[in-house]
Amino acid sequence: MCAGSGALTISKWQTDKDTVFYCDEYSMNVLPVLLLNLALRNVNAFVRQRDVLTQETPRCWKLSRGEKFSDIEQVENIPIECTKLVITNPPYSLQFPEIEQFANDPRFSEYGLPPKSKADYAFVLNGLSELEDSGEMFAILPHGVLFRDAREAEIRKKLVENNLIDALIGLPDKLFANTGIPVFILILKKNRTRKDILVINAEKDFEKRGKQNVMT
Repeated sequence: MCAGSGALTISKWQTDKDTVFYCDEYSMNVLPVLLLNLALRNVNAFVRQRDVLTQETPRCWKLSRGEKFSDIEQVENIPIECTKLVITNPPYSLQFPEIEQFANDPRFSEYGLPPKSKADYAFVLNGLSELEDSGEMFAILPHGVLFRDAREAEIRKKLVENNLIDALIGLPDKLFANTGIPVFILILKKNRTRKDILVINAEKDFEKRGKQNVMT
């Protein structure tokens, strides 16, 4: 979800090259790079030009493993299936002014609507809605997701009550080229048997390399 040029997708693919990926990315500036990166590695995948928030999906492609590179074909649509794993690094604190139009959307029916001003939990709840019953989600998010009040506090409370939060991992700042702020990894798991939440502060576990910090 919000696949960008495919860095997180490819990292996961390297651990299991038989995995089939569903990649959602809306920007037509980035999508050609995503398709190229996947095809060069001969990945089986479905790629959607998709606005995750509004569900608008103008274009879809299917990548099929070939002799050396993936074959790419544009298709009419891709069936939306529940997945075993969702990985995402969505744009942080994006505005979602149309949110009130989605009051009856099943993604938000149990948790309530996220605020218009910050769509972080809209991305989280979208990913959660696409997980199968034993699925897992890993989301890289800004720290405000952990403590902002009002609607976001209610969503957090329900995620805890439903025993979905498995771990919170705080990361160093300056890890990414597009932002210098510190972020964290939110890990959600369905059908958890444990009731505790693992909290890890890894903000000092890095080496400084030029302007960027690198996790150790």
